[in-house]
Amino acid sequence: MADAYAAAGQRQQMADAFELGASDVHAGPAFSGLLQALNYLCEQALDAYQVNVPPQVRAARIADAHNAKLNRPQQYQRGGWIQYVMTQNGPEPLEARHSCIDCQYYLVKQLQPIADAILLPLGDSFVALTSAQKALF
Repeated sequence: MADAYAAAGQRQQMADAFELGASDVHAGPAFSGLLQALNYLCEQALDAYQVNVPPQVRAARIADAHNAKLNRPQQYQRGGWIQYVMTQNGPEPLEARHSCIDCQYYLVKQLQPIADAILLPLGDSFVALTSAQKALF
């Protein structure tokens, strides 16, 4: 019986920790200060991407358009490293971000895989823990 209580206590601690992480993400502006930008390399010239345009290339194109408006040299036309965040309007470079952070993207693509790697061997999941917490309120 004591083992059952200990297991329930550990599950609750994990649920609390992941719910705290999820609520931090939904905090929006407070979370954006903790957010680490995505860093990706555009391996080719930007105009080489015609059919499949990855998010880092979309962000690089936005950054170069922003630089052109400010009469600054374009940095990414021949490729290079770009720092960007995922927003509700898609990827935006740090130097030209205008939209709100896409919290759901960071929950599903960043936090959930890490949480599930820890929780699945224990017979639990991120979705089960965070949805169970929300059901209480």
